[in-house]
Amino acid sequence: MFKFYFVMKILPINIKKNEKSKDYNNVYSFTLSTNQELSEISYNSIDYNKEIEKIIGKKKYQKYTLTLDWLQFIARQENDINYHLFTHEEIKLNPKDSNNPNFSSCYMVNVNETEICELYVYPTNKKFESDEVSIKICNNLLYTNNYHQLIFYVLSQLGLVFIRLFKLDIALDSHDNEKIMKYLKRYIRTKTILFKNDNLKPNGQSFIKQELNFKSYSFGSRKYQKTFTVYNKTKEIKKSGKNYISKFWETNSLDNIEKDIFRFELQLGTRHLKKYDLKDICMISDTKLIGDLFKNEVSNYFKLYQVKLKDIKRYRKDVAIKKGREIKLFDWKRIPKGSHGLQIVDIKTNPQHQAKRSITFALDILIQDYSDNVTTTGSTVDFISTVSNNYDLSRFTINKIMHKLGQTKKLNGSDKSFLFKQVNEKVNEKTNPG
Repeated sequence: MFKFYFVMKILPINIKKNEKSKDYNNVYSFTLSTNQELSEISYNSIDYNKEIEKIIGKKKYQKYTLTLDWLQFIARQENDINYHLFTHEEIKLNPKDSNNPNFSSCYMVNVNETEICELYVYPTNKKFESDEVSIKICNNLLYTNNYHQLIFYVLSQLGLVFIRLFKLDIALDSHDNEKIMKYLKRYIRTKTILFKNDNLKPNGQSFIKQELNFKSYSFGSRKYQKTFTVYNKTKEIKKSGKNYISKFWETNSLDNIEKDIFRFELQLGTRHLKKYDLKDICMISDTKLIGDLFKNEVSNYFKLYQVKLKDIKRYRKDVAIKKGREIKLFDWKRIPKGSHGLQIVDIKTNPQHQAKRSITFALDILIQDYSDNVTTTGSTVDFISTVSNNYDLSRFTINKIMHKLGQTKKLNGSDKSFLFKQVNEKVNEKTNPG
């Protein structure tokens, strides 16, 4: 079982230049909070049943639940890999139609027959490097406990390294969010509700005649890659069948769950996300950090004001707003600082299988970079023999080196004989010392 460690630290703003060579003027920073200075995260780091007992025992209901609803990032290939021919005991890559115009091929990644993420490979857009891939986490996985450990496992087995976030959706669910839809409806129909930000112009979508209201409202800037959507999530779940979201609400003791729950969703794209120093999946899976990020992006950007009709007719908009009052849309003190995910299937790794992959990779390096430099060759052979000995893979190693030497055309007969002799003697020396 793999274990990962991280230390409490400050998540600073990215102080790099933007595309116009100007400094970002934001000065925010977030704290990546943990209960201890050094936290150990493993597949079984949270006792799910005990956490549920704590929630039930306290009988304390939450006003909101907060979670990621979309997580997509860019990773880089460390080694060349043929995804179509990729084989693994636990991981399967199933080809599917690519709905991403930036990449030509797509695979659904399954771990032990559980869908984990969509993998987009072979970029067609010059904005991406040739060795970059896009990974979109399956929606249901984002509502589970310690989902990022599965992602770490997939990345390690495919030889991929996290580079940067591509798209992020943060969902705040509450019965209380219904009032936002009511205010947006009034904004469209009257002049007494105003946005302080002139760039925010809500668009109603799918008008419902019986209710004289829209099914959802969206606003923000797609060009700036920062948008908002508010809608009735309970009704959407009945159509989509995403019952795991309802279970997530129940697990986190969301109040008024028997009534319709409304979702306020923040969507952020690369253009906006790159100003933040978010270096890995573990950081963005921290609920407190998600809450701080959500508050930072919403609190000053999305503000509604109740004004008097006579003031909006008599004065400029900014004067009318000063004379009016700000509408309290969110109870910021009650934004969740932590969430309990649904129970996740424990992925048991096979250390011997990984050892075989390490030996195979090292043999490829040995043959590819072969030279008369005995020091370089010797250190690689030592590594192969050590791993072979530790995992009782001497027979596998000898068969693999014979197979690879038989296939390669890079080396002549004497070089092949020399390498085989080196590996064979070292492996047998480790296996039969003395």
